[in-house]
Amino acid sequence: MKRTLLRQVISGVLLVFVLVNLLFYTSAKWNADHMPGVAKWRFLSVLTGSMEPTLQAGDLIVVERYGTTEPRPGEIVTFWEDQAHQSVITHRIVQRLHNGYLQTKGDANVVKDGGWTAPDRVVGRMVAVIPHLASIYHFLQKPAVLLSMIAGLIASGIYSKRRLKQTKMGELT
Repeated sequence: MKRTLLRQVISGVLLVFVLVNLLFYTSAKWNADHMPGVAKWRFLSVLTGSMEPTLQAGDLIVVERYGTTEPRPGEIVTFWEDQAHQSVITHRIVQRLHNGYLQTKGDANVVKDGGWTAPDRVVGRMVAVIPHLASIYHFLQKPAVLLSMIAGLIASGIYSKRRLKQTKMGELT
């Protein structure tokens, strides 16, 4: 009974992991900004502690693209670090100029970010955080972990088939 439950849990985790990977991979290919997400939402991992205690490294954040509203001081925004669009930063807006340029700062940082962020580099504002989910997701992506889970499922399936076969053989005698 316990093994069946464990197998179902591991199978469920693997299924969710595969589906999430499929969503992240395909949506990153389809989206013009090459970020994983659906419609106006993007799903991003927090990599550093610059926004502690609000955000921790390993959290997953949901970023909503701005529509007709404009970024306001106090909001946490994700923006491209530079015009090359190679990496993003998620920090809090501390000041906004009339032309839309933003001054940002990480909550854990002592000083404001250098320079001003142009409006066209803003990806969107953070609307949700799921603590530790990015850490769990990245842990499951490690080949050793994934292979161990798959090997466990295979071994459990073989064991269950043998037990079922033995039970049926016992019923026949």
